[in-house]
Amino acid sequence: MALPWLTIAKAVPWSDVIEHAPSVVSAARKLLQRKPVEPTSGNAPVAAEQAEAALLRTQLADTQQLLQDLAEQQARTLAQVEENRIQLDRMRKHLIAVAVVAAVSAVLAVGLVARGLG
Repeated sequence: MALPWLTIAKAVPWSDVIEHAPSVVSAARKLLQRKPVEPTSGNAPVAAEQAEAALLRTQLADTQQLLQDLAEQQARTLAQVEENRIQLDRMRKHLIAVAVVAAVSAVLAVGLVARGLG
């Protein structure tokens, strides 16, 4: 049962994952470190709402970019998994062909030995 997971783990383009990890971590940290802006003017409720709306827009844009980066990374990973599945299917077909050739060779060898002894 562990073999499929091992195959999947080997199929992941780890170089891409490692390459993009710092930007993903950085974006996640920026999202977590954002704090609401305290109003400083006499028009406190309006200024606070505007500041909060601006902060929410920025957070939304950052979140959208992070999700887009993750989606692109997942798409690359899935493409690699599909490519590996196709290669595995080819290998299975080749293995079957080799097994058939080996079986035919064994039958012929036994026939030749039996014929030589008889």
